Amino acid sequence: MTFFEETILNQHLHTLEGWKLEGTTISKTYEANTFRRAVSFVTEIAMLAELADHHPDIDIRYNRVHIVLSTHSEGAITEKDITLAAAIDACFHKYRFSRMTRLEALLNFLATDPEDSFTRYGLALEYLSLNETEKGLALLKETIDRDPGYVAAYQQLGQQFHRFGQNEEAILYYKQGIEKARAIRNTHAASEMTNELEEILEELS
Repeated sequence: MTFFEETILNQHLHTLEGWKLEGTTISKTYEANTFRRAVSFVTEIAMLAELADHHPDIDIRYNRVHIVLSTHSEGAITEKDITLAAAIDACFHKYRFSRMTRLEALLNFLATDPEDSFTRYGLALEYLSLNETEKGLALLKETIDRDPGYVAAYQQLGQQFHRFGQNEEAILYYKQGIEKARAIRNTHAASEMTNELEEILEELS
């Protein structure tokens, strides 16, 4: 995880419109047209936060949405905060000026930045939720081809192949994911995938 010294942090903040530095947090207030649209915007933020496994503090006051970001486990602002802040900004811009579906928004995000593993993974999950399994699996594989350290994609591939009874494929991706997670010291992901892999092996024994 990348920590930012004050000079570097300020440089990043200059690229983010309206975000303010407050101690070990960054914050911004967005204004939607109506209360309903503010709540819908928060729902979109929740999707981004779940995909990033990084959750902001959110406060809604009628049509105003106040977001506070900090990496609490580190007591500092990290790369995760800057990345999620940029994603929320992009989401608000798209949401404010369009009534696109979530799939359309993700496709547009990926077209803007084809190297963004976060968006590619989110698009894969969206296809899976729409039962477009072939497209979802293809994007998950593309995610790890382009970014071999994106461990969430290995876990999702393992879960999907196990779901369809393709256990050899599931085991392969779980083993690869555990190895990658351990290499980057992501003990939580490694533990989750180890438990899921052991359940499959127990089923097959």
